Order: sequence, then C-alpha cells, then structure tokens
Amino acid sequence: MIGEAKKREIPIILMDVPQFGILSLKSHKVYEQMVASENIPADLETLPQIIGNESLKSDQVHPNEEDYQLITEAVFALLKESSAIPS
Repeated sequence: MIGEAKKREIPIILMDVPQFGILSLKSHKVYEQMVASENIPADLETLPQIIGNESLKSDQVHPNEEDYQLITEAVFALLKESSAIPS
C-alpha cells in the first residue's frame, strides 16, 4: 500500500495502534522499521500514551473528548509534516 501511494504521489502518515506489553504499551517494531525504511512521517507515541492512561479515556477503550483533541492535533501535525496540507 505504501508503494502504491508513493507511486501516485499520495502523502502518507502513520499512527500505530500499540501492542500491549506486560507493563506498558509500545509501538510494534514493524512500524518503527517501516517509518525508517520508507521515510514516513509518524507518531508512534500519542496513541500508546492515551490508551495506556486510564484517566485519559472515557471508558476502558475510548479516549475522552480532550484526548480526541490531542489525537486531532497529532494527525494535523503529521499532515503538515508530510505536505499533505500547507503549513
């Protein structure tokens, strides 16, 4: 998918769904490798921080309103970084 998007000059960003560890959440190594090898703007921290913090969620799974704002800001920054939208 990445190759096809690049071939069509479609800007790409990556936000991962973290893998659950014993004591924490972290990005799966495949995402880190993809970001490095494909030179893709990525945020591998925002979702693990939100999902891993009970006080940042409205229930056991979903972020609360404030954290949806944080996700929006992270996506917006990635879109600007990838030139998908003008700075």
